[in-house]
Amino acid sequence: MLIDRSPKRLFAFGCSFTEYYWPTWTEILSLDLDIPCYNYGKSGAGNQYISNMLVQADHFYKFNKDDLIIISWTSVCREDRWKDRNWITPGNIYTQGEYSQEWVKEWADPLGYLVRDLATISLTKNYLENRNCNWKMFSMCDLVVQLDQQAHTAISADNIDSYNELLEIYKKDIGVLMPSFFNILWNNDVYKNKVLVDFKKFNNKYSDGHPTPKEHLEYLQCIFPEHQFKNNTIKTVENSDLILNNFISEKIKTVKNNFAMYKLSELEIKNLKKIIRIKPPLMPQRI
Repeated sequence: MLIDRSPKRLFAFGCSFTEYYWPTWTEILSLDLDIPCYNYGKSGAGNQYISNMLVQADHFYKFNKDDLIIISWTSVCREDRWKDRNWITPGNIYTQGEYSQEWVKEWADPLGYLVRDLATISLTKNYLENRNCNWKMFSMCDLVVQLDQQAHTAISADNIDSYNELLEIYKKDIGVLMPSFFNILWNNDVYKNKVLVDFKKFNNKYSDGHPTPKEHLEYLQCIFPEHQFKNNTIKTVENSDLILNNFISEKIKTVKNNFAMYKLSELEIKNLKKIIRIKPPLMPQRI
């Protein structure tokens, strides 16, 4: 069940599946429930950032019975760093550009990331259970299987026993996670059921890998089937999706090769958000 009492504030935590160039589940819920959203999502963020920001938000805003707290955990193979008064969140450690390949080879350990993040999720769950608020947890991907967003093939044979032991230790904590975006939307095959679909739709010149506004709504409807989304919410999301498709179609006419969202200029990003946003999130306090 999405809510057992009407909330007055929504607090959202996650990666780019929570805050992106276009509306995500955060804005959809904010609109449908008619409550303000404090969105702490950040592109490339890992689970360390997510848990840190949740505790910080609680200290600033004092979670209470009138709050809805939702966490969208991300893949475990990520490295978050606080440096020069800013969070560095480069995303998947195996495809990012912040850390050198030498560093990745020396220090990146999929099993170690799982050890770290399952403990983090367990601590966060216990933290929220001691707050008188409504809370939910889901995830971008099936994080105990798709450690690097794709598969757990990086787990070596001599670590399988430790891997299975971890899953057993944290099975109750893992059990509270609702089905992931990857699972619900793309049957855990992003390339086949998302990337290739984008290529076909936009003449092999565009793919993104993030849910569109309409897919975000579809995801919410699947994991919260008892919640009846308002007609206005559905129509607003459909319109936002249409604006996005038109934007991409027009943009690819101006490029010679493939187009990706991260190639947009700051001005283009600003203009896109201006025309596509459903309900702009409040700017939360940050260190």
